[in-house]
Amino acid sequence: MQKRSDNQIDRDYHFSHRREWTEEEDTLLKEYSLTHSDKAISQKLGRTVPSIWSRRKRLRQEGNHV
Repeated sequence: MQKRSDNQIDRDYHFSHRREWTEEEDTLLKEYSLTHSDKAISQKLGRTVPSIWSRRKRLRQEGNHV
């Protein structure tokens, strides 16, 4: 497996952090949160763990249970 450079990691982080969440991703986040670790969810959705935490917080504030 080829290691990613720091620039690639930074680019991927910033891309995933700025990308809008879709309704489908919200649904998957809710489902995965019941049975998967944050790390596994981040790999499945292609998001960073902090972005997952942030989205969960926003969904809870909107009255959705995550």
